[in-house]
Amino acid sequence: MTAPNINRRGLFKCMAWAGTGVVWSLSGGGRGAAAWNAWRAENRETPDLPLAGLRGLDLSGFDLSQVDLRGADLRGTKLNGANLSGARLEGANLFKAVLDGADLSGAFLYGAQFLNCAQLVVTRNWQSAFRDDTLACGAAIPIRNPRDKP
Repeated sequence: MTAPNINRRGLFKCMAWAGTGVVWSLSGGGRGAAAWNAWRAENRETPDLPLAGLRGLDLSGFDLSQVDLRGADLRGTKLNGANLSGARLEGANLFKAVLDGADLSGAFLYGAQFLNCAQLVVTRNWQSAFRDDTLACGAAIPIRNPRDKP
């Protein structure tokens, strides 16, 4: 099943680029969350976007589950309702990122920069996210499974 108006070859090619190519594929061309999510469902790909420059983008509703976003620049990024379950966000810069309603089940938040309890508690399933003691926010922190990737 192919979503309408999606150039999958171009989308995949842009995802392979570093920096601006990734930004273009996520935010450009009016593609948005529906096209991205359809592409992910159809191709069963899990993009690796460590150190990606995604500052200020609107990624609301995007399926970013299991995506490697370690060290990514997510300053001011809108992630409302995004699926970040199992995402690797270690060291990501989340200064003024908007996470309302995002799903953080099993996400890895160790060392996430500028993430605070006010941002965290408006997400879904934040209690199951692996996080530092400073982000306990009144809930127990899950014990990390030794089989989890570092």
